[in-house]
Amino acid sequence: MNAVLPRRVIHMTDFKKNPARAVRDAQLQPVVVLAHKRVEMFVLAPALYEALVERVPSDQIEELARRVNAGEALALCHESNGAAGAMPEGGSGLTP
Repeated sequence: MNAVLPRRVIHMTDFKKNPARAVRDAQLQPVVVLAHKRVEMFVLAPALYEALVERVPSDQIEELARRVNAGEALALCHESNGAAGAMPEGGSGLTP
């Protein structure tokens, strides 16, 4: 799976001072906002967010949200045929 690796990292203090800049910067590349050396959030362009959501089958979004909120590590499975969002037969498409 290809990862979206942000090139822009800012501290929460800077984000609070100028959130519009983070939103503007995120139009080109995701922005990571840190607080106390931990990732607090990602700022993404709407088109990128929509593209990411489209890769998750709609019947899996609720399960994905539940597992993320529970703090479980996740990986989305893709078949080797390269079909975007394709899930293995009989599988949930989510793996711990």
